[in-house]
Amino acid sequence: MKKNILSLVFAVLTLLLTGTACQKEFDTVLNTQVSTDTDISAYLPHIEYGAVTLGTFNLLYGAYSESDEYKWAVRKEALAQAIVANDFDIAGFQEVDRTIRQQLPALVSAALPQGSVRNYQYWFTNRDRQDADSEASLNAVGEGLGLMYDANKYSISDQHYFWLTDKDPDIMNVGWDEKNYHRIACCCVLSQKDDPSKAIFVMVTHMPLAANARREAASLINNRAALYNTGNLPAFLVGDMNAAPDDAATTAFKTKWLDAYEKVPASAKAGGMMTFHSKKAITETTDPSTRIDYVFYQNVDKLNSYKVDYNRYNGYYPSDHCAVSVTFDIPVPASHDESNPWLVSSIDDWNKMATSINSGSGEYKANECYKLTADLAFGAGFVRIQAFNGILDGDGHKMSGITGEATAADFGGIINVLGENGVVKDLQVEATLSSAFMNLGGVVGKDTPGSLIDGVTFKGNLSGTGSVSRIGGIIGTSYSVVVNCGCLGGRIEAGTATKSENLGGIAGRIEQNSAVMANCYSFIEKIVSSQNNFGGVTGGLGTNAYCVNVYSTCTDLSSTLATGSSFGGCIGYAKSGNIRNVYTSLEAAFAPDTNLKPWVGSDKEASDWLTTGAAISLDNMKSGAVSLPSSGASCESFLAALNAGIEDWNALENITALKGKGVLPYGVVNKPDVTLRPWVTDPESGYPVVQAKYSGGDDNVATVSIVVKDYAEANNWANETAYDTIEMNGVSLKASGKEGTANGVYNAPSYYDWRFYQAREGAVVVSVPSGFTLVSITVDYYEYKNGGLLVDPQGAQILDNEEHALSGQSAVLPVGNMGTATNGQARILSFVVKYK
Repeated sequence: MKKNILSLVFAVLTLLLTGTACQKEFDTVLNTQVSTDTDISAYLPHIEYGAVTLGTFNLLYGAYSESDEYKWAVRKEALAQAIVANDFDIAGFQEVDRTIRQQLPALVSAALPQGSVRNYQYWFTNRDRQDADSEASLNAVGEGLGLMYDANKYSISDQHYFWLTDKDPDIMNVGWDEKNYHRIACCCVLSQKDDPSKAIFVMVTHMPLAANARREAASLINNRAALYNTGNLPAFLVGDMNAAPDDAATTAFKTKWLDAYEKVPASAKAGGMMTFHSKKAITETTDPSTRIDYVFYQNVDKLNSYKVDYNRYNGYYPSDHCAVSVTFDIPVPASHDESNPWLVSSIDDWNKMATSINSGSGEYKANECYKLTADLAFGAGFVRIQAFNGILDGDGHKMSGITGEATAADFGGIINVLGENGVVKDLQVEATLSSAFMNLGGVVGKDTPGSLIDGVTFKGNLSGTGSVSRIGGIIGTSYSVVVNCGCLGGRIEAGTATKSENLGGIAGRIEQNSAVMANCYSFIEKIVSSQNNFGGVTGGLGTNAYCVNVYSTCTDLSSTLATGSSFGGCIGYAKSGNIRNVYTSLEAAFAPDTNLKPWVGSDKEASDWLTTGAAISLDNMKSGAVSLPSSGASCESFLAALNAGIEDWNALENITALKGKGVLPYGVVNKPDVTLRPWVTDPESGYPVVQAKYSGGDDNVATVSIVVKDYAEANNWANETAYDTIEMNGVSLKASGKEGTANGVYNAPSYYDWRFYQAREGAVVVSVPSGFTLVSITVDYYEYKNGGLLVDPQGAQILDNEEHALSGQSAVLPVGNMGTATNGQARILSFVVKYK
């Protein structure tokens, strides 16, 4: 024994004197010098342990009796001492039989040093019983797994277990070519008590001996880990894998997990490769075939250390396996705000997220940010969110196939109640819903002051019975801000209800105290009520609420009530609400001699606000000049009037009280800080619609692409005929040539371009809606001829297919000539205009 110690010390001193060679050769030299009965812990490198020590330990089942040295009665105290000495915060155990389940907790408690603050708790599972973790199973014959954790530091939740089988994993069974043993895995979430936001996912298993079963079980475990770790928490998979590093199962694990042994640098390792000594003296630890116990991990940037415990305790090895442990710091969870949203890419993602939010204790929180990355077409099983005060960014995607019947008040297509600071934006919803209660919305049941619905559209049918009231395509009742939204079609029918008042294509009611609806449109096809107070956009407008720059095309509004008049083409009943630049169709069946303001059914005007609106024909909404009601200014089209209405809104002051009736501009109480998006022509319907979600990297920048060929064909341009204007999605391009010449601006289908002949004094004027600013233009030239080209207002050339910065609401781009040429031709295939 003395000789062995001297040899060991000499080897260590030699390594220390060799400088940098120490780290490189430490493991190999030390492990080949180990005495069969020497405690080597004093000679291992000192390791600064991190916040958490986590490991795995195959305990060798308590009923083992083939070798005296490994009988339970002989080694049980050594096993408890080994567990205490490794100072685990969390550990997964294998080969846990009834003897271990019944005795280990008390043995470990007794082995703790005096004054220890450890409070170990255990979760045991019995692989040989269907009720694996029941009290009866703990006291029954059978082997299984254990998870030990310090309950002073961590709380356990979200526990699951399943069998490694090719049949139903939730039913106890053998699997594949593993015929003699049931194999099981278990997992849970452990949350740090002093900071519950710090949590980890831990999975423990004992893999099959049969090769095919082992490989298939690895894939099953990978899939179940993804299923249960819904929040992508830092995750660990530990256990006796019965697999060497080159085994197919190990390879399968490494497609999803990192191997701690491989990732921790040599300077932070204690012990060698071997984890299974098979009841033999530990003299060689470099054989890869003896590494079968693993710590795998995900979503952790780095581990601080890796250790294999080769120690004897009281002269005994505690098991035929060695304890393996790592240390690490639990990462601070990422904040899921707009810069780092949860991504929702499937129906399963949505339902998991909604279920978690509704539970109030799941991984997903009601105040976090979520972004759709794909359209979601639902069928049965859709889960709506009960209450939400985070951000839901549809990113321009559609949620369709949604159905449902309310069982209580406040029922929405996707969210029942949108709380303070809640935001829903850039989302399309298609749904069929019904209710017999107050507040039914195609998207949201009702909102809360401080919330925002922006850039959302709805299409579908809403029906009401019983005591239903306040039905809206976007929202049942709004107490906050709804902007840039549209109802794309469908019906609201509640004619058989007891008293179905406040029905509208966008909102059932805009409630009092400064709620705002602005820049919205409704193509709702039909509204049937059993009472008054319904309109194409909103059924009711409360005192000091605002309805600004909105319109409806609805012509079919009716009530089963015998008499009544509080319904309008746009607004049903306004109780001292603030109405500005609202429009309804002349075809909405309101006789001018009985209703002088057909856009609002009954209007108790706000004391300091002048109601302004207009009734125009459906045809005129698509083409023809329209006056802006608030100023009387003539606009060349309804589209232009709506964009002028944005400028009008932007000019209104934010004041604490309305003042000066008849004095422009009027003030707005608590004017919200929102951007009203420009109006563009919908190519399908021909009506103006609000610009959809902005494209590009900056959400405040709109990108409009105009391909001349496509535009010419869509607008029936004739060959070789001069056309001087292109208008698309809020962008106007107006061209001119030298007055009195035979040139001009032509479409030439054979070349698919917009051409400027004899470009002297020619120019393109590019404009964006009022209140917006140009960012850049990119021009695709088909050909230069005689030097014709576009230049910017400062005379700088706009190069072919290169983005060129611009500024201002409009810019004049002359068609220039290069050199001495005086008849340069500019021939243009396409424009890309960006503005904000």
